[in-house]
Amino acid sequence: MDAATVLANYWRKYQRKIMKDKSRLIAVVKARQIGLTELSSSMAIQVALSGDRSDVWLLGVNHEGSKEILYRAKHWYKIFKLVIPNLPSIKSESTESMSFSNGSRITALPCSESSVRGKSGTVIMDEAAHYQKDHDIWRGIAAAISSNKHLRLLMFSTPFGERGIFWKAVTGKLDGENLKWSVHSIDIHQAIAEGHSKDSLDLRSSYTQDQWEQEFLCSFLSQVDKYFPADLITDCYEAILDQGEKRVVAKKILGIDLASKRDQSVTIECDFDGESNYRFHSPTILSDRNKQVTYAAQFPIINTMIEKGLYDRVIVDATGPGAGLASFLKEKHGSLIIEHNATHQWKAKFIPALKVDMESDCIEIENNKDLVKAFNSVKETRSVSNNVIYVLSRDEIDHADLFSASLMAYSVVKSFPNEKQGPSTIITISNKETRSKRNDRY
Repeated sequence: MDAATVLANYWRKYQRKIMKDKSRLIAVVKARQIGLTELSSSMAIQVALSGDRSDVWLLGVNHEGSKEILYRAKHWYKIFKLVIPNLPSIKSESTESMSFSNGSRITALPCSESSVRGKSGTVIMDEAAHYQKDHDIWRGIAAAISSNKHLRLLMFSTPFGERGIFWKAVTGKLDGENLKWSVHSIDIHQAIAEGHSKDSLDLRSSYTQDQWEQEFLCSFLSQVDKYFPADLITDCYEAILDQGEKRVVAKKILGIDLASKRDQSVTIECDFDGESNYRFHSPTILSDRNKQVTYAAQFPIINTMIEKGLYDRVIVDATGPGAGLASFLKEKHGSLIIEHNATHQWKAKFIPALKVDMESDCIEIENNKDLVKAFNSVKETRSVSNNVIYVLSRDEIDHADLFSASLMAYSVVKSFPNEKQGPSTIITISNKETRSKRNDRY
């Protein structure tokens, strides 16, 4: 009796279909958290126990990811041992490998070209779309796949844009005379229809539309690194109100971003209505490459803005040389000033939250070319350890700093205690302004 027979009733339909697929080359496009990493670790054990000297090589997005699959595989060996008699015994094991009495091995490899070069047996690649230098890895294994009919390659992944070897495998662009891929695609709805918990649908509100499409609906997005696409930004253009119509402002924050090398300074205002709506407006570029103004000259300008602005808080970039200006402002205005140091963790928290609010029709953005360009400059990428990193692309006058200032102001509003407060300001629109199609925001 083999492991697949024993566990036939354990796996869901889509998992069983993949397990029964004996193709040499398999690419599985998957939704997140539907049990396919667990399946791949079980399959690693099944391959190793199925015959003598059956090597299995595991790749994750990094070495720790590979070792995590091996750790789960060890768990599956214990399960098989309980129900299947006369299994090959474990001869040796570590955090990176395990070998069996039948001569088979399972090894967790670093995610690199050199680690896969010359391998034979079965290679299992988890989250293959997210590898760094994935084309180098493919070059390291492609020759062996073409020449060795006993080598199998199984790739599992959520999509990550129309790029990389995984996307090419799924779309047939890695096919050749001896390279025909068997492709499976399981989105969250199919997974639920075939036995997966419906609880995953409760996560929808925590993801932006493109994140949801990629990570749960198996969509390869053509411009995944353009985090705020142009159509989303234009959908958020500020409403123009009728004569006499009042705009409620419960919180008013000024964000000031100071570049460290060229005395670049920009400011942006973020208003909050006390319910769920935010407005970014009145962007100011105090200094850029074309018109440089020293911090000493900027100081009285910013002071005047703060004194006249009736702000609830002023958040100031306090990194590098800008720390001096932030300190002077703190000394003059006390607790009104928040000195801020941006981190990757801070960006990873508030940039997705901002996009969710934009897609929920809770954000207004003034139709200012510099501000719009700043939002459109944000890109999403991955670190070597597969952490999400948000990159603010800069042009010749550093428009991206306006996004940094906006994000700082937005994060302050988001961090205020969740309590009802009366409006601090009510703005009456003059009779020169007309109502837009987005007139119902406030």
